[in-house]
Amino acid sequence: MTRHGTGSHDDVVRTEVAVEVVNRARALVYARIYMLEEGSEAERQEAERLDAKARELHDLLESLNYREQGRVEAVIGRWGPLVRDEAQFWAALQDSRPLLAA
Repeated sequence: MTRHGTGSHDDVVRTEVAVEVVNRARALVYARIYMLEEGSEAERQEAERLDAKARELHDLLESLNYREQGRVEAVIGRWGPLVRDEAQFWAALQDSRPLLAA
């Protein structure tokens, strides 16, 4: 992909891709939370843990900016493949490190 400088159309498009990736991750997490909320105590605790991850995903989403393509590309590179492979996605969410570090 050719870069035409900060604020180029390509940068904006890549940022939108990153936003969609994070939104897909959020959808997976919220669907799981919904399934767990009415379950056993252990399932409700897992729902609370996932709720914290959902907040991290929201913060990650809010941090995306077309002027920061390094961050945008890091999100796409790390989370893009994971939202297409749910087994790997859930394994990555078990990690306690910040989402971009995971």
